[in-house]
This record gives sequence, C-alpha cells and structure tokens, in this order.
Amino acid sequence: MPLLSTLGAGSARGFGGIGASGGGGPVGENSGSPATVAEMFAADNPAGLYWHTGISGHPVLSSPFQVRYKPYGGKGWINTFISRSPNPNDDDNWAWTSNAGWDNTKGGSDYWLKTINLSTNNRVATNNFSPSVILPGPTWGATDFMCTSVNTNTEANMVADVSGNNSGGALPLVASTDLRNPDGNIDSDTNTALGYILGYFTGTQSGFDFHPGSTTSGRTVRACWYKTGPNGQEKFAMLMHHRGSPQTDHWYVAASTPTSAQTSTYHANIGYRGSTSTGTWASWDSANIGSWAQNGASGGPDLNFQTAPQRISASNAISIWLSNM
Repeated sequence: MPLLSTLGAGSARGFGGIGASGGGGPVGENSGSPATVAEMFAADNPAGLYWHTGISGHPVLSSPFQVRYKPYGGKGWINTFISRSPNPNDDDNWAWTSNAGWDNTKGGSDYWLKTINLSTNNRVATNNFSPSVILPGPTWGATDFMCTSVNTNTEANMVADVSGNNSGGALPLVASTDLRNPDGNIDSDTNTALGYILGYFTGTQSGFDFHPGSTTSGRTVRACWYKTGPNGQEKFAMLMHHRGSPQTDHWYVAASTPTSAQTSTYHANIGYRGSTSTGTWASWDSANIGSWAQNGASGGPDLNFQTAPQRISASNAISIWLSNM
C-alpha cells in the first residue's frame, strides 16, 4: 500500500503545466500505440485525451482505452469519475451491493462503486448525470487521489484549470498534500485512510469514512482533510456511503464537522447528502463542490449553502483523478 510519507508534495503547477523535462513528444495518441500514465508524463504529454494501455484481466478495460490525462504536482493523472447531477439523492445511483467493484463480482452489506456509463472508447463520459466511472483495479497500482471541479460542457474544459466555485483555493484536493491526522501530521491512521480512498476508487474496497474526532475502528478512521480555507485551518471529514456503517445518503468527499462533536457532519462541502431530487430540500440536503468553510456549526443549517455557486452542475461537476506514479 502506498504511504503518505513516501508521496512527494510536488510543485504547485497548474493543470495545464508540463510533465517531466526532456520528453520526445506525446505518446498514446492512437489505439495502436497506447501508453501508461508514467510514459505520458515522461514524454511531456500536454493535458488531453490519450490511449491508455489495456489492463490485463479487467472485464471492461483489458484493451487500450481512452483517458483524460493531465500532469499536475510532479506526476501524471487520469480522470476516473465524473458526476454533474445537481440532485442531493443521485448518489444512490452508485451505491452498489452486488455485481460491483473493479471486476463486477463484489458486493455484500457495504456499498461499492462499479465501472459504468462510459463514453466512446471506454472513456469517462461527460454527457450524463449518472455518474460515469472507471475502476482500474488492483494491478493498476494507484498511489494518489485528487478531487476537483470541471466544466463538462466542452472537452477542452475537462482538462483545463479548476472551474466553478473554489473557496479559498481549496481545489484541487490532493491526498498526498492534504490528508493528515487532526494534528496536521502523517501517521498509521492517515496511511490507512489513503488505502481506503485508493481502494474505493479503484474498485477493490467498499465504502468507508474518516473524521478528525473518530477513533479508528473497522472502516472508520481517525483522519481528516487538513487544509486552510477562508476562515483559517479546517479539518474536514470524508464519508463514502459509510457513517460508522453502510449508509446511502452520505457521500462526502469532504464535509465540515462541528468543533463540539467532530464525528458529526452537516452539509456536503464536496459531494452529496439527502433524499430529495427536486423541489424543496430538507435541512441538510446538498450537492456541492468547491466550498471550504465550516457551515451549521452553531447547530442550525446554513441554507445559503444549498445555492449557487457551490452547487454541482454541468459547468461545475465533481471530478476524481488518480495517479499511479
């Protein structure tokens, strides 16, 4: 399992920045000569669409497939998840208990992702709300996770700099730089949390959660997103259809936690919560990305948090990227 202490923070280059120096031109430009992420990075591929080498034994991706690639922070990344639905309950569409995981054989009482709703050449799609997901599986060797906001209305915008609302420069959220314990340090719990994140988004593990106030037990971990926002240092939780036990209405990449009870959560700062699709939302319903401020910490909902510009939409979609470098 990759360890946070071994992952470099990299540089602060934008998404459109170059990769490694001295490359001989882009690779992976056609299906007859696909490339790995490391090869794309070494060749200085600019951000864009490329053909990735097939993953042996994968039920969907065993042949070369198309990926959105971008260099960032001293490594290469591919896009593996997009959701642009504005409805708080749409995360129910990716809470799977059977025929799930990277090989479509996983299931049980916990909730899993599955490879679903792909576009041409098995790339992650941008033209549906469902969402679109690829799970590269265990042999792909994921080492790092990134979440950001993208504009899905044009392909060029998909690999451009962060779009939409980005409160306090919170995006992109990157595990190797932003995942810590509540003291701001790396320990065995943060490395456990990293393993759960990568396992979930590659399809080898089911849902989990971490909080700054938790005690590590089972699939709940004492860890947090530790990043400065407009109100200073914040410590946010992550819940992937799990809140101590399987739960369909909490899918938070990041959620603020009241300082008096740091295992509780309110709105989704990045992600989904709730059972409402349209009409009047319940108090804690949310479908948001890009906010990095505590909300509702006094015990009451901040209803303004349910409105634009934080709301997920086609031009402000939630987008997950993985690296195996």
